[in-house]
Amino acid sequence: MKRSRKWSAAGMALTLAFILSGCGIAEKSTDTGATTLRTQLQEGADTFEITFSVPEEVLPYLKATPFTQDVSSVGLTLVSGENQGNMCYLVLYDTEKYDGLKQEDVPLEEELLRDTANGVVLAYGGMQDTVFEQNTAEAELAQRFQEEIEKVKSSFQMEKVSGLPETANLETVLQLGERRYALSLAVPENLVDYMRFGAFSRDDAAVSIQMDFQGQIGNVGSFVLYDAAEYDQLKQENLPLETELLRVEGEGIVLAYSGPQDSVFEPGTEAARMVLRYQEALSDILKTVQLEKSA
Repeated sequence: MKRSRKWSAAGMALTLAFILSGCGIAEKSTDTGATTLRTQLQEGADTFEITFSVPEEVLPYLKATPFTQDVSSVGLTLVSGENQGNMCYLVLYDTEKYDGLKQEDVPLEEELLRDTANGVVLAYGGMQDTVFEQNTAEAELAQRFQEEIEKVKSSFQMEKVSGLPETANLETVLQLGERRYALSLAVPENLVDYMRFGAFSRDDAAVSIQMDFQGQIGNVGSFVLYDAAEYDQLKQENLPLETELLRVEGEGIVLAYSGPQDSVFEPGTEAARMVLRYQEALSDILKTVQLEKSA
């Protein structure tokens, strides 16, 4: 469950790690002339593009900066030379979670937008403390941003740009003894081009899920097909096992899943961020898994 996030200038460098290469994109609208920033946030398997207007004189210094371990939050950071400070941050919540936390009187970010059809809330958190020393160029930029903050908040727009397809887009075959089964599942549309099944040598009853990003390949999970009696026996013996996902009583089989045990790629890289997107979507992905007997 997401928790509200409060930042301070003193603690920011120690408690948060930023991916400065993952900044949002600045653009100027040809229709309105407004200067906007756009970035993307993900909740479950759904990815949303967030756009908002910012003061034009501040724009060259602003970066929409993702967190290294979170694809549902982003910070808006003012960067001037070697100095940087947080202006605000955005969090994308599942609607039920946001409303539940609100009912519990948990301190929460301010709701900006609510997409009822897709079940998400975009929330805003502002500065908690002074970010820069007074009477500096950076402080003046920060003040200019704060003077326009209500206009900034009213300019936010959100659009879903990726989600799970209605039908499976990854398929393979598992074999247990003489029996063959077609395994299929759906992954988010913005991830499918980077994902594939990888076979385990000498084991037709197991398959890995691989992420292939710019030539870097890593295993992000695996499926194993068990005889149900064998799986239950191993479980009684308290042996390390994959988590049961499907049980087909008529066939006497269990399909189990396990995720990665360690970091797949170097933390802070774009490849590692792709894995975070997969992990954020995982619970929704697993709900799409189907296993059918094959000829």
